Amino acid sequence: MLCVRRGTGGPELRQPFPVMVSHTADGDAMDRRCFSTWLEPVFSQCSYESLWSAAQEIHLISSESTRSSASSTDLQSDCDGPSEIDPWEISFGLNWLTRLLAFTIRQTAAATDGDHDWESLSSLVGQVMAQMTGSPDCPAHSFLRRYQFDISFQGQGREGLDAQKAAMNRQVEIEIREGSLSFSAIGSQTWNSAPLLCRRLCCETFHFFPQLQGSMVKLCPANPAPPSPEISCRRRSLKVLELGSGTGLVGLTASQVLAFVLSSTLTSGPIDVQVFLTDYHPDVLENLQHNLDLNKSRHTLPDDCPSTLSVKVAKLDWREPESSEIASDGLEGAFDVILGSDLVYEPEHAVWASNAVRYFLKLETEKIDSRDPISDTKTTARTSSWLDPQPSFHLLLPLRPTFTRESEAVHQVFGGSDMKLLLDQTDQVAGSLPIHSCKWEWVANCTRAKEFTQTLTTRPFKITHYSKEEGVQFGQGCGEYQYLQIRWDDRVDSHSQ
Repeated sequence: MLCVRRGTGGPELRQPFPVMVSHTADGDAMDRRCFSTWLEPVFSQCSYESLWSAAQEIHLISSESTRSSASSTDLQSDCDGPSEIDPWEISFGLNWLTRLLAFTIRQTAAATDGDHDWESLSSLVGQVMAQMTGSPDCPAHSFLRRYQFDISFQGQGREGLDAQKAAMNRQVEIEIREGSLSFSAIGSQTWNSAPLLCRRLCCETFHFFPQLQGSMVKLCPANPAPPSPEISCRRRSLKVLELGSGTGLVGLTASQVLAFVLSSTLTSGPIDVQVFLTDYHPDVLENLQHNLDLNKSRHTLPDDCPSTLSVKVAKLDWREPESSEIASDGLEGAFDVILGSDLVYEPEHAVWASNAVRYFLKLETEKIDSRDPISDTKTTARTSSWLDPQPSFHLLLPLRPTFTRESEAVHQVFGGSDMKLLLDQTDQVAGSLPIHSCKWEWVANCTRAKEFTQTLTTRPFKITHYSKEEGVQFGQGCGEYQYLQIRWDDRVDSHSQ
């Protein structure tokens, strides 16, 4: 079907338009717009040339569909035109391209194949994705995107009622520079899970950061005996880590929400907050720092605010968390909250992410004794004991048939729960999902996912909250997602490990 010639980067298509229908060896017609029927799912079984040709063909089919849509008029029927692609097939194609992009980046980093230019293929894939998702026509250049999220504290307790009044007509506004769709495309683009997690952060702030409220477990009388000299006046703290920050949308949204809460009267006393935005690729880190600088004024606290907030960018390789910049600052096991969205594109990514969470998440709750003045005269004081809420990891991922093996790996390393059972416990009915594209996932990859997870013998995690999330029209991706709150399994004694 495809007439190709070898170029400097890879094969190049010579024919100007794709053939929408081809025929199988049995003579059956095959609509090439149905990507799920002909895209090879296991990349390791494909040649470099076939992957290049497939990416080129997707690009041509998508381009023809775009031209067809642009030429349609209001007088035409509402029916799909002859070149239009089914939305589900577009989602399938984007998911396939995303996985191919991760595969080409690994091949480039391995530098074991000197015969093929995997970096050029990754650049091509990025351009195809830009074309399919309606990104600017010049994907080689960066561009700005603006996001807005409404702040709401409804249903978050008594503090939430006061917060709702203070947050009236307040919005989080974030400017993000999207990088070029090239070698570092996975991290330089904002994927659809990120805005969804941001929306949750703005609507369920005290669910994500219960440390802002504190939990007073003891309060002495108004005229107590002089406190013991061993009790120091100690400020509370909150440390937040975002894994795989990419463009930084989630971390910057969290920072702005935290700044709003800290600068209001919604916290239980002063608290020192640190937020770390992390990623690995140098180009992604440069863009991440740019976005932090771009939004810095939005999370700067007033001069008279008793709390503090710092936001930093740091390099982090999940495979070697002990060698990271954060670890060198003595922050092993120091984080109260870890955030992540769209972190997993292969089963091994789930294991790497769990390694990072295991290394940085605070191991247990901490009791903090402090002395607070009751009045401005400071002649009386009260001694309070604060119990930090359980540390937690919040993760938002796609929920779709082509993501089955990655989801299985995530659920195995972070809770050991059966994914189908979890799905059945929500409003998501597993059987309603399309299954024609899932068979190969289970046959070819389920065993591989288990190999990555069955050797874990350290302290286990558990999934404490699981729900389905409906998609919105931000970034790229499909329309259904899964949210997981993950904590240490309190059924296991942490000191016995």
